[in-house]
Amino acid sequence: NQRASYYSQIRVDPNDADRVWILATSLFSSADGGRTFVVDTASQTRVHPDHHALWINPRDSRHMMLGNDGGFYVSYDRAEHWQFIDNLPISQFYDIAIDNRDPYWIYGGAQDNGQWAIPSRTFSRGGITNGDVVNTGYADGFQAAVDQRDPRFVYTESQNGRLYLIDMVTREERWITPVPATAGERYRFNWNTPLVAEPNDSSLVYYGAHRLLQTRDRGNTWSAASPDLTTNPTDWRRMPLGPGFPNRESLSRDDGISNYGTITTIGVTPKAPGLVYVGTDDGQVQVTTDGGSRWTNITSRFRLPGPRWVAKLVPSRIDARVAYAVFDGHNDDDLTPYVFRSSDDGATWASIAGDLPNGVVARTIEEHPRHPNLLFLGTEFGLYWTLDGGRHWSRATGNMPPVRVDRVILKDETNDLIVATHGRGIIVLDDMAPLEAAATTSLARGDVRLMSPRSATAVYEWRDLPWPSANAFTAPNPPVGSFITYAIGEPSVTAAPTSAATTPADSARTRVAAPPAARIRIVSPEGHVVRDLTGPGTPGVHRVLWDLRASMPFLPAPSDSGYYGSYRGPFVLPGRYTVRLTVNGKELSQPLDVRADARAAASPAALAARHAMSMRIAELSGVYATAAKALAMVDAELGRAAAAAKAAPNAQPGTDSVLSDAARRVNELKPRLSPSYGTPMGRAFDLLGALQSSSGPPTEASGRILDTATTDLREAITKLNEIITTVMPAVRSRVAGSGSAAVPVP
Repeated sequence: NQRASYYSQIRVDPNDADRVWILATSLFSSADGGRTFVVDTASQTRVHPDHHALWINPRDSRHMMLGNDGGFYVSYDRAEHWQFIDNLPISQFYDIAIDNRDPYWIYGGAQDNGQWAIPSRTFSRGGITNGDVVNTGYADGFQAAVDQRDPRFVYTESQNGRLYLIDMVTREERWITPVPATAGERYRFNWNTPLVAEPNDSSLVYYGAHRLLQTRDRGNTWSAASPDLTTNPTDWRRMPLGPGFPNRESLSRDDGISNYGTITTIGVTPKAPGLVYVGTDDGQVQVTTDGGSRWTNITSRFRLPGPRWVAKLVPSRIDARVAYAVFDGHNDDDLTPYVFRSSDDGATWASIAGDLPNGVVARTIEEHPRHPNLLFLGTEFGLYWTLDGGRHWSRATGNMPPVRVDRVILKDETNDLIVATHGRGIIVLDDMAPLEAAATTSLARGDVRLMSPRSATAVYEWRDLPWPSANAFTAPNPPVGSFITYAIGEPSVTAAPTSAATTPADSARTRVAAPPAARIRIVSPEGHVVRDLTGPGTPGVHRVLWDLRASMPFLPAPSDSGYYGSYRGPFVLPGRYTVRLTVNGKELSQPLDVRADARAAASPAALAARHAMSMRIAELSGVYATAAKALAMVDAELGRAAAAAKAAPNAQPGTDSVLSDAARRVNELKPRLSPSYGTPMGRAFDLLGALQSSSGPPTEASGRILDTATTDLREAITKLNEIITTVMPAVRSRVAGSGSAAVPVP
């Protein structure tokens, strides 16, 4: 057994007691009851190493499932061939960073699976696939930092301080690990070495050894910004292993620890140039306010029961005097959640663990950049947040699993929360406005609040062919549009009039009456209503998505989709729109900026021409809807008239002929007054899909298609009106009917 604490898994074939499997760096098997073992060559050459889990089907030993540092594999021929299962989001990210592009990219390192660059969204209807992701490093991936002058250059690292500068265009890797100038000196790097770009200096990047190191020239040269900030525990390999280990002759002593006395976290803030907090694995916390000229050891201010691994130090992005500290004591069998806040430049620290349950070991923390009471905490058992600065914490549920969270980043510009998990990949919570509303809104009874919606870009999402198959994981893209978030307080308490006739049951029915829905109206810069939406009117925080499209009087059912998929309304023009919320008799409004797609080579005139033609189609759909409804009414009336005529004992002569002629005319119109592909309205909807798939102006052919569809629809409606005004009166003169109104002609 190469590493007792890391492997130590043995499996016996349930159908053959002589066949034994041992899981280690390689997969070993024995066919003679363990007297001899051989390396499983298939797993050694075509499967990721470091094996930890193996299942053998008790009904068929050829069917096996293997779990290792690379993921999940299945064999159907007793390990002669292995199939990698690629549709499970089970990566283990140690850390992440983001850039400032739009859409932004996420960079991070996964346990024994390298470094990766991942777009926060693509513009594909199929979602984000492995083909959209860029590999930026190998071995165990850890922290990353993006060059703030040019996101083309990204710092990535593997274990124990091996650092690279990646050119995202050429994919070249420049090895830039710092080396001391003094002969005989060696930098001590943690397995997971902290790496931070200084937000106040676009050229400055910090790297943690036992000293704080810095570069201003993308790793070409390095200098020390501190002395040794650890206790320099040179005899750490002689330290007791703890209760239960009488001596150090343990099989797993120091397993996974190459260095001790290393920096584990670096904290900087845009609010204070030169302010740097540093934490270490031997429990030291030090701070400088001048970029490293003078350091102050503030470890004793936390009053911990002993040295604890410093997991995260985060100076506030709101107030430079505020900072947060997280300690991880599980290595010392201490499962207390240690979370602290200072509001006086680190002079004093108060616990904000609040009501966190014991055993929820804290790993990282993030402060909302506008609301200091809204905090996010990554723990060994999921993501927690607090709305009141740490007095009360709640665990994120829903599709956020209770898995270890190693890093949390709140993207200021988008209000997205990006969460790096150790076991479920990277999870993005789009637009944290609901929590922001809950943290900042103290609603009295009957009050309503409308949050400021974030600006949004009208973008076309292309179709991927072939569609991603089910055996490959695809991450969903965030929806195009803007979330409209609002909060509704509990209803006002009013004394209802009572009478002797009022019963308790009557009162109960009155109290539980559902409130009316909230009405959301989108108003254009010119003051025209472009869309009406509805949302819940119940107390609480709600959000409704506006997809940046204008309303359509009529749209075919999704099942009657065309070449461009399900039909939707046209995108609105760029500009500042107004969101008006009406609920419980109150009306509130907020501006919402709609932007043009900066990638598209389209002029404002082109977008205006596209929009004008699209709105012609929208208007035409309203006329069509009226005609289709009228045709359905005529058809229904004819059905009733035919039934009445058949039941009448003495029908007028010629009634059957009149009914037959009317039915023929109606049946001839039905295909022309259908929204299906190929009909006049179907061609108009097809054109609408084409217009919305490009930001360019309509072509000459587009105008001709719409003109022809309008003419054909006009002719069909003219014939429908002839039926309504001449044919149906003749029917009614023989059989009583209800009548239909004539339809406006486009």
